[in-house]
Amino acid sequence: GETIIYRSFSKLIAITGKKVTKLPSSSYFIKSFLIGNQYFVQDQTQGIFRLDLEELKFEKYFSNKQLDGQEIIAFLPTEVTQVVMAISKSGRIYNLDLKKRTSTIYKELFEPEDANQVVCAIEAKDGLYYLGTLSDGIVSLSKNGTILRDEQNFEDLQDNSVLNLYQTKQGNIWTLL
Repeated sequence: GETIIYRSFSKLIAITGKKVTKLPSSSYFIKSFLIGNQYFVQDQTQGIFRLDLEELKFEKYFSNKQLDGQEIIAFLPTEVTQVVMAISKSGRIYNLDLKKRTSTIYKELFEPEDANQVVCAIEAKDGLYYLGTLSDGIVSLSKNGTILRDEQNFEDLQDNSVLNLYQTKQGNIWTLL
């Protein structure tokens, strides 16, 4: 059957039919991600877990050490089916292999002394990734993670702090500033 998932900071609640399952976090959940039909959640101290929807149990996929203690903002699909691009709040981009459960740092978006942060990220219908930042507006990336410096779609934003991004069915991108 279909499962409805609710995530709070302290627990995840999965509802399938009339069955309710509560799964506590070891510290607190900071973010959740959906890739295809797989549901992942990041625990602040333990790392990233995948929810097994059949057993309604967590399976550890990536430790906090593999993620360098980074808070992950988004999972974005790549051209390689089992690999996702994980975008951290600090602007570090990881390639996460979901099959091998390995993590490699792909690139850093910001200089180490830069106080900028990634707040949100989406995969758009045009095949690009858009990342909302605290002070650089929207950063555009290609599917392979290349920063598109000539992308001028968002040059007239009223504010460079982009708090959220949303794409409509028509393909328009809305920003919360």
